[in-house]
Amino acid sequence: LIIMGAPSRWHSEVRSFFNAGATQKVAMLAPCSVMVARAGGRGNGKGHLICTDGTKHSLDAMRRDAVLAHHSGYPITLFCVARQRNEVKTAERVLEKAKEMLEKLEIGVTDTRIGIGDPREEIVKAGQDYSVIAVADSGKTWFHRLFVSGVAFNVMGASNTSVLNVR
Repeated sequence: LIIMGAPSRWHSEVRSFFNAGATQKVAMLAPCSVMVARAGGRGNGKGHLICTDGTKHSLDAMRRDAVLAHHSGYPITLFCVARQRNEVKTAERVLEKAKEMLEKLEIGVTDTRIGIGDPREEIVKAGQDYSVIAVADSGKTWFHRLFVSGVAFNVMGASNTSVLNVR
């Protein structure tokens, strides 16, 4: 895990590779998880908002951050985004599966939430009330990330909350 302070400005993924500060370059190129730490914010003390989409990679990232939050004494809220209203039932099933996984590890979940719309926007909006937003990296290579924008990277740039991009 690499923890870096937030840059004063966040560039697009292509520009971040060629013309950005150290934090953004590390977030793009590091082979391990990266946290962009931000001071203050409305969410101090509210805990971790852990985002999942139900994929194996995302559920693994959720589990890893849940262990961190649990051992650090932070409450956990699981969050899933349905792009459209007709996908809400699927999001509910994803959250139920995620909650069951954590219960098997004896990790309690304080709340579950569903956003409807663009994942980046919904995660940033919901994350305003939390100390940390945890999102799974796309699992793509740095070269592929250069050309295909990822939700985790975009949340790191758009949020005013600390964001943990779990790889």
